Amino acid sequence: MDQIRDFEIGSDRIDLKQIFDDLPDRYSSATDINRFTEYVQLIQQGANTEVRIDLAGNTGDVFRPRLTIENTAPADHSASDDIVGKGR
Repeated sequence: MDQIRDFEIGSDRIDLKQIFDDLPDRYSSATDINRFTEYVQLIQQGANTEVRIDLAGNTGDVFRPRLTIENTAPADHSASDDIVGKGR
């Protein structure tokens, strides 16, 4: 699992676009915000935020940790501000 140690809220971005674009049939939500709410979870783990992605997409809930953002809380992040999952 990847770790981000120096993430700056309001400046840095996490781009999940390739994950969603590479498997369009698996992640077929109407909008970017829907993709974020359906397929991404932000979980507090101590002082860090763990980003989990539903690897099964439309076929079921199989959320797996993909990265940790150190020294941030899930409430610090949003789909419109710094976690990006824009489709084609």
